[in-house]
Amino acid sequence: MPTCFDHFREHAKKSDSFMPWSHAKGLRNKIFWLHEESNTTGGLYTFTSRYAIDEYMKTDLFASMNHIPFLCNVMFEVHENLGGGELCADLGVWPDSKGNGPATAADLKDAWMLEPRFHIKPEVCPLDAFRGMLAGGATAPWADLPGLRNKYFTLYGD
Repeated sequence: MPTCFDHFREHAKKSDSFMPWSHAKGLRNKIFWLHEESNTTGGLYTFTSRYAIDEYMKTDLFASMNHIPFLCNVMFEVHENLGGGELCADLGVWPDSKGNGPATAADLKDAWMLEPRFHIKPEVCPLDAFRGMLAGGATAPWADLPGLRNKYFTLYGD
């Protein structure tokens, strides 16, 4: 088991390192991220339903995060995927696999992820209006963005 970021990277290169997640029911994709400056790491998981998330969170695989010796303060957030995100999900074709099966290591070799976060001013745009705006087409500008593979619009909490 890796004990530092370099060991984790080497561990991640092994073809079977993340095999247990390939069998998680309802898991559409999973992305690991590392931030060395703050010694933090995590993942972004997309499930096909809230039920699938709830069931996954009951598994030994989910519980195992609390038993990995080099992790502490394990926290999680469950986000609702909002309407309109369907315009920006699973876009394009990866350069190596060319749409013939799952993405390959070569496809992801130079793939990068951007995670903007912001606060919504509910006095300006109430959450129901925000949901309606996205579902009504406000996500369309990202649908044709060259190189974009996925952009989910999510809401955390109530």
